[in-house]
Amino acid sequence: ATLIMAFYANYPVALASGMGLNAYFSFSVCIPMAEAGIQDPWKIALTAVFVEGIIFVLLSFTNFREKLVN
Repeated sequence: ATLIMAFYANYPVALASGMGLNAYFSFSVCIPMAEAGIQDPWKIALTAVFVEGIIFVLLSFTNFREKLVN
């Protein structure tokens, strides 16, 4: 998906929000939650990424994302 957006659509910034969340949730969310004794913290992190994706799609439909990038 990254290569398609970069070379075909020439708009790789559309994927930028999801790329940075991988490291953030791995090191800032999952590890502290696991240390606190919560079982399966990755499920909570994936749910947060899913909700963020829905919000990002809604912002895309309202053209707010495009105005922000421009």
